[in-house]
Amino acid sequence: MNKIKTSILSFIITFCICVNVNAQYKETITSFKQKKDLKKDYGLVDDNAKNNQSTIIQKAINDVSQAGGGQITLPKGTYQFANVYFKSNVHLLVEQ
Repeated sequence: MNKIKTSILSFIITFCICVNVNAQYKETITSFKQKKDLKKDYGLVDDNAKNNQSTIIQKAINDVSQAGGGQITLPKGTYQFANVYFKSNVHLLVEQ
């Protein structure tokens, strides 16, 4: 009987985890002080991750943070970033 209870409990936990895996985030904050687009405002290039473009995203994060916070949009594409440091009140939105 104890094995049955354990099996049922394991099934319920697994089911709950699987159900929540498909949850998607929807941005709810609309009153950003700054709105920046990495491609339009900073010259980010979709180069299929051939070149490290960390300096571009870091500059955008620093600029938005210094202005009091805001939103940065990362256009759809494949990019290479390394050692990027996020700051408070800076939201990164990645296009579908």
